[in-house]
Amino acid sequence: WKDYKDNQYPYFADRDRSEYIIKLRDHFKEPCAVARLVGLSGIGKTRLALETFRPPNDPNENPNQSTLSRSVIYIDGSADHEIVKNIIQLVNQQISGILVVDNCDRGLHEILKEKISHKSSQLSLFTLDYNPNEENVDPSTDELFLLLNPAADEIIENLVKHVYPDFSQHDVARILEFSQGFPKMAILVAEANLTGRSSIAKLNDNRLLKKLIHLSGANEEKSFKVISACSLFTHFRISNEEPNQWKFIANSICKLEDDEFYSIAKKYELRGILDKRNRFVRVVPKPLAIRLAMDWWETTPQGTLDNTFKSSFVYDLIYPLSDQMRNLHSSETVQHFVSKLYEPNGPYCSLENFNSREGSRIFNYLVEINPEACVNALEIVLKNLSKEELLKIGPERRDLIWALEKLCFWEDTFLKSAHLMARFAIAENETIWNNATNQFFQLFHYLLSGTQAPPKLRLLVLNELLKSDDNESKKLAVVALGHVLKTNQFSKISGAEAQGSRSFGKEWRPKIYKDIFDYWREGLNLLGNLAIEDSDIGTLAKEQIVKSIRGQIYAGRFAEYDLVLKDICDNRGYFWPEMYNEIYDIIRMRSKGNLQ
Repeated sequence: WKDYKDNQYPYFADRDRSEYIIKLRDHFKEPCAVARLVGLSGIGKTRLALETFRPPNDPNENPNQSTLSRSVIYIDGSADHEIVKNIIQLVNQQISGILVVDNCDRGLHEILKEKISHKSSQLSLFTLDYNPNEENVDPSTDELFLLLNPAADEIIENLVKHVYPDFSQHDVARILEFSQGFPKMAILVAEANLTGRSSIAKLNDNRLLKKLIHLSGANEEKSFKVISACSLFTHFRISNEEPNQWKFIANSICKLEDDEFYSIAKKYELRGILDKRNRFVRVVPKPLAIRLAMDWWETTPQGTLDNTFKSSFVYDLIYPLSDQMRNLHSSETVQHFVSKLYEPNGPYCSLENFNSREGSRIFNYLVEINPEACVNALEIVLKNLSKEELLKIGPERRDLIWALEKLCFWEDTFLKSAHLMARFAIAENETIWNNATNQFFQLFHYLLSGTQAPPKLRLLVLNELLKSDDNESKKLAVVALGHVLKTNQFSKISGAEAQGSRSFGKEWRPKIYKDIFDYWREGLNLLGNLAIEDSDIGTLAKEQIVKSIRGQIYAGRFAEYDLVLKDICDNRGYFWPEMYNEIYDIIRMRSKGNLQ
């Protein structure tokens, strides 16, 4: 039993799981005991049963647990079609032990329970099933009935860190976000992350999918429609006081009457697949919702897709719809849908849309699906706007800056999005720390840059700005070159690296010291060529060199600075008090032993 793949991982238990194990061990000390454990698939029922009966490391220290463990037979109820016949034989032969029957529905449980209640029986019965909305049929009996809920985040985190010790904290956080308390899901997401799949959170296990949604009976098709439609949104309201959202889903998407939809939805809520929080519900676990939503998008006619998207504005569902769409980035259908929205002269490719509350927020979601189409649309709309017009873009500008931050992350969209970020930086009207100006400068740090773009692409952006006829563009590029030479005190809050249901993105990092030194050298040479000019640009370039020299000397780059400083002084004179004071202070620090 313990040698199956899913049982190879270490076991971590929260308080509820630990208490259940203690209860079950006590319960099965008595002969002919009956217990039942139910909960959704992937939540850890089978593993909890295994840990209940696992043999102790030293049988002599815990003889009771050793005896309990030796008494167990594990049976998969879905695979053993002669289980009833075999148990009757065990009863007739008066064999004692504990039968653990997995994947055992309530009907089979009652049959087995009846058989082991025979007066000749010396068997105990422990059944497990994935239907969490059933109740103990007869609470007055001695049968122990347990319902297993999703695991605490600390269990998932401990499991992932133990199995995948090389995962970063960002990777672990991503797995926590998508697994939602399902250990099985955490392992599936972690494996997808490790293998570099385009979507780490799409549920590809069809057997697990069927168990989770548990389709059966005459309403199977309708039930599938309901849970699929609910999965299109990260959340929605379901209450009689505010019926608009769920009735829209029922009537327009599922084509069902209100009562029928509500009844099916309530069944899924009892199962735990529809997770209700106050007035809102959502499909869990997240990989299930993503799989169902993606299947719906892939199999639904274009006209229905268009109508659903447009109608969601009316019922205030456009944000949860767009939020879920970004998790479907690997779907070509969804990518094409976004490209049609933002194609030139398309319905959303306009300044009015980008500068509206709804338009900018939706754009911030959809850039994660089709970055190329979105950056092209933004470039078309903004390329001819003056600085004054960009300054007039109001509070909705924040979503556009966040969207550009995501677009700047990808190497393929870096050039266009960095130029757009530069234009917003020139027309800066925010004072917060992550405004367009600071986001632009961060792109040029050699560490924690927030982009996959290599140094060559980043310097290309600055060279193009320096060639501009606009003096403000040149000044922005000069200050950015100062950030190229920055050597320490980098900081960044993650965000752009986690897009859609992708694994956590990896920004560019130097592989060897030469990568850093080459980047610094090019940045310094560009500044040196500018600093010899007797102009405001030249003066600004000199300021950046002064600011950078301390860190660069600490990094052992004095020889290259020496050549550049001589060139600047030969062209503009040796009266440079700012540089003199900086070098004097460095020498003074060295004399005190503070600089190696």
